[in-house]
Amino acid sequence: MITKKNFRSRREPQPKRMMMIMLLFLIPLAFLLVFAIEILNPTNADVSESIRQVPNEIQFRVDGQLSFYTAGGDSITTISIEIAETPQSREKGLMFRYLVPDTMGMLFIYHEEQYQGYWMKNTHVPLDILYANKDFGIVSIYENTKPESEEILPSGDKAKYVIEVAGGFVKKHGIKRGDKFSFQSFSEKD
Repeated sequence: MITKKNFRSRREPQPKRMMMIMLLFLIPLAFLLVFAIEILNPTNADVSESIRQVPNEIQFRVDGQLSFYTAGGDSITTISIEIAETPQSREKGLMFRYLVPDTMGMLFIYHEEQYQGYWMKNTHVPLDILYANKDFGIVSIYENTKPESEEILPSGDKAKYVIEVAGGFVKKHGIKRGDKFSFQSFSEKD
C-alpha cells in the first residue's frame, strides 16, 4: 500500500540529489565563464595588443619608421609606419581596421603642400590625426576622432604630410602643434 508520504518521496527529488544535479551544471558553467572572461579581457597582460588578432583584420604593413621630436629637437617617441603615397592608398588609409596598435601609424605623403581635409568614414576606431608641413612641422592635431564620422577635419594650414595614430597617442606622448617628425622608408635605397 502506498502512503501519502511514500508517494511524495517518489515524485519529488531529494534535496541532496537536486544539489548534485545543480553542481553538475554550475561547475562547468563557472569554468566556462571564467575562461571566457580571461580570453576576452582586453587588458589581459598575457596578450599584447600589437599581436592580438581580430577576425578578418587588415594587417599593418611596416614600410618604415617615424620619430617625433619637440620643437627644440628632443626625442619624443618612435613608431613603425605604413606609408600611403598613392591616391588609392591615401583614399583607403586606415578604413576598415579594428585595431591600431600604439606602436604603429600611417603616414600619408603628398607631392606638394596643400590644404587637407580628412574624415573618419568607414574607420572603426578613434584616431589622432596630425597634419604637418613640408618642413616636417606639425601644423594641426585632431585627437580621438569619432569613428565613422563624415565630418571633414581641415588642416587649417597647408600640409604635405598627414599622420594617423591610435586615439590617445598624442596625449600619451605629449605631442603638440609645432613639434616635428622625421621618417625613414625601408624601401629607400642607401
